[in-house]
Amino acid sequence: MNKRIISVLLTIILTISLATPAVAQEVYRDDLAYTQARAMFEANIAQEFGVEFAHNYVRAREVADRLIGSFPVDRVGNFIFPADFGGAFIDSNGKLNLLVVGTGADNFSGSNSFFTINQRDDSLIVGEARFSYNELREVMKTLNDLIPRKFESVLAVGNVTSLYVDVINNRVVVNLVDFSDEMIELFRNSVFDSPVLSFGQSERMGEMPIPHEELYASDEPAAYFSEDMESRNTVWISPGSPDRPITVRRNGQPISGSFAIGYLASMGTTRGFVTVAHGPWREGFHLQTNDSIYQSGARIGTVTSFQLNGIDAAFVRTDFHVMFDVNTPDGRRTVGLRHNLLVGNTVMMTSTLGTRSGQITSLDYIEIFTNRFGGAFSANRLIATNYPSTLGDSGGIVYFPQFNPRGFLESGVVGIHIGRSQTGRGLVSTTTEINRILGLTTLL
Repeated sequence: MNKRIISVLLTIILTISLATPAVAQEVYRDDLAYTQARAMFEANIAQEFGVEFAHNYVRAREVADRLIGSFPVDRVGNFIFPADFGGAFIDSNGKLNLLVVGTGADNFSGSNSFFTINQRDDSLIVGEARFSYNELREVMKTLNDLIPRKFESVLAVGNVTSLYVDVINNRVVVNLVDFSDEMIELFRNSVFDSPVLSFGQSERMGEMPIPHEELYASDEPAAYFSEDMESRNTVWISPGSPDRPITVRRNGQPISGSFAIGYLASMGTTRGFVTVAHGPWREGFHLQTNDSIYQSGARIGTVTSFQLNGIDAAFVRTDFHVMFDVNTPDGRRTVGLRHNLLVGNTVMMTSTLGTRSGQITSLDYIEIFTNRFGGAFSANRLIATNYPSTLGDSGGIVYFPQFNPRGFLESGVVGIHIGRSQTGRGLVSTTTEINRILGLTTLL
């Protein structure tokens, strides 16, 4: 057979395998490279979360892919969940939990083939739910659309700080500072009401954890804000920018605060990176178009677009002397996600302060932030996690450790870290929302 034809056929086969992760895993299950990567991946997870969790977790991810893959999709590729599907999550032991509304697994309308394959799998736990996942998503969709339109009313109602889907407890939670019966009733009457809603206590309104200038104070401030504004020495940037915070200048003047590079992206043919829009929000500023961005005293780019409300993200067009390293600090290449994320999946966050790990706690989260100058904005359709975060992490890349069918460990890009909620959750603005709103494409 012609070598060119063989090459084309191999390319087609590889493309299909990368586009369908569950099938690819089955095809390559006996492949040595895949088996070795799976073992290495499990060992890495064990270092962070323990051996028992890691063993269960790797299997649970495979079962989860098979579960979600058993559902049909609509014309644009969104999954159509069965009416009695209550959600799914990976628990603290690394096992997959499937929630079914009503009578349980025996009458679950999901794929029969899924249960045939997994009914004796001890990594799958089936539980009951009162509300379907469709109901939870519909309520949260309403809140995501409603909060920006009724923002003043929401602020007035007991100082609402966050709203999110709690899959594990099968509810949508609204956290209030004034956690009283009167305020709960006021929210139900003036904002939104549903039997799916549950209310919780929040200590105070969220305040964006923005680093002050002293966090990265230079021993030589004049050198740090170098007058070499147009340096043409080659500068390499990478996701998370470990140990190398970025700063901002407006009209030639430095603005206090430091943050991190997120993921690399392009706007049409223009290359750059994504970071947070809030910038030094605590000081009453946020990034604006034409702000200059610096790293280690050299200008590396210019803010060309941003949006604070909703996504809290900005796109920075890099100068021509800036070169891109698309690997995360562990040497793994950044790629698109191969798996459907679930509550309980492990994620990593890398910023100028290093790398930390945690698990996803909610896949649909709204947080309302204020500052001392009376400013307020909401960020929505976020992912919430339990990785630790602190001042200086804002803008860092969040990624999902994974491996491909050929046996290579990878970093699936999830989004950027935008702050910490009042309940201690690390909050992630997703690549899906950022790219959709700002018109970007992730550089992989």
